[in-house]
Amino acid sequence: MVAGEVEDPPSVPSTNGRERAFDVPPEATVIEAPLSASVWRVEVNADDEVSADQRLLTLEAMKMEIGLDAPFDGEIVEVLVRAGDQVVSGAALVVTAQRTAG
Repeated sequence: MVAGEVEDPPSVPSTNGRERAFDVPPEATVIEAPLSASVWRVEVNADDEVSADQRLLTLEAMKMEIGLDAPFDGEIVEVLVRAGDQVVSGAALVVTAQRTAG
């Protein structure tokens, strides 16, 4: 790296397969909004341990509730939204890291 250059943050795999740049651990996964909606309920906090299929948050769109669940056993690295927030499709909502065996 040349002096004065800024290093790009690591790319983080997202739930839809696109790469996103966030300042989070390289093993992290970003949970994204599947559609434009309101954040109805957030059920986790940073540093929480979660199990696969555990509800992370609920979105509301057109009077329907859409639950988003943990894709694997792991830890919540960061929650990027609060109840009442409006989000667009593809918006980052929660950053998770898979639990390693050991």
